[in-house]
Amino acid sequence: MAKYILYLAAFVILSCSEDNDPRLGTWKQLNDLPFEGRAYALSFSLLGKGYVVSGRNIEKGHLHDVWSYDPAKDLWTRKNDYPFSVYVEYAVTTNDKAYVIDYTGKMYEYNPILDSWKYLSPFPTGSRPHITGFGLGGSIYFGTGNGTTTESGYYNDFWRYEISQNTWIQIDNFPGVERSTAFSFVIGDNAYVGLGSSAAAPPIHSDIYSYSAKTGQWKQIADFPNVNYLLGISFSSTSKGYLGLSERDHAKMYEYDPGANSWRELAKFPSGFSILTSSFTINDRMFVFGGRAGSYGPHMWEFLP
Repeated sequence: MAKYILYLAAFVILSCSEDNDPRLGTWKQLNDLPFEGRAYALSFSLLGKGYVVSGRNIEKGHLHDVWSYDPAKDLWTRKNDYPFSVYVEYAVTTNDKAYVIDYTGKMYEYNPILDSWKYLSPFPTGSRPHITGFGLGGSIYFGTGNGTTTESGYYNDFWRYEISQNTWIQIDNFPGVERSTAFSFVIGDNAYVGLGSSAAAPPIHSDIYSYSAKTGQWKQIADFPNVNYLLGISFSSTSKGYLGLSERDHAKMYEYDPGANSWRELAKFPSGFSILTSSFTINDRMFVFGGRAGSYGPHMWEFLP
């Protein structure tokens, strides 16, 4: 699941309010991370475990380590390293596998049972920084991003990867204007893509669209209610979507209800490390970790609804 809007941290969460409103849930701090702090790491969940892959560190540059998290034991275990030298851009999951695109557009499949990586057909247009994507209906999708081959420098095209055939098929374009660092999450049979940045939207766009794998169509939903800060969080449970804005020393949170097609503001994430944070959901348990606020955050949290 786990990509980024400028200083995007690939997480979405709930938060407890400053007056401890029980309806908004509480946060439980878990054991600190056993690995080095980082930015732009990819995170996702597979087969009841969470994963963090690669990332960047100011002192050590491109990191190659991969870690798996067991929620029953609150325990991280190191896996085989990510064996490629190019920065990772985005990861999606489907059919108990993860699919990672790197900065050059090359794509790799991660098998958690074998703890192994396999090279697949690259993204059709090559390098696509700040791309986004999602897994839906047994297929994976990637699109938007930025580059140098369009007049605006941004893209709104979208592509479906057929896993069994190792081929790419272009689908209808994302309906909004071209942009990079868009968020995405999945609720049920629909994916949701939006926000993001471009020269025309300081700091972010407000429009969001749902995509149905069954109909192959995009549909605009309710606009995001706050575009005054950069998106730092994107995440979903089985029934709701969550976005958060990095706002100085916290993350300002919002929840999307697809049944009501509406957003509501939640209380703040209780950590100063709210930029470039990673997250995953395991059986609707929401975990948030890392982040940056000058230094790298060593903490991990679980949200208890």
